Amino acid sequence: MTILDRGERITLDGKDYDIVFPVKSIIEVEKEIQEHSLPFMLANPVRAMSFSFCYSLWKWGLKGGNHDLSDEAIESLFYDAISELGSYSEVGKLCVSALQKSGTIKKVSKNHGAANA
Repeated sequence: MTILDRGERITLDGKDYDIVFPVKSIIEVEKEIQEHSLPFMLANPVRAMSFSFCYSLWKWGLKGGNHDLSDEAIESLFYDAISELGSYSEVGKLCVSALQKSGTIKKVSKNHGAANA
């Protein structure tokens, strides 16, 4: 079976990079940024997006896309993506879209989660 459109793609310096979130990548994001609830983040992507959370999504999305990159290369590509898209929040939106397309975590209503109380 071939599953299509399970992530996002960005082209940086003429090379395509897939941002994909298999279960392992989602777990690693949650381990790294424990103060964030992914369902809450999806319901409130602009309000809840911190720089560190955005970078964690970027890093684990690239790794989930089967890119064998060093931490230094991932950081460099993050700066390139910010330059290409205009801001780190736009990189975050790309990663959130990829996370939603993974099918693992669906977009939830804005009233979901204790963090919204």
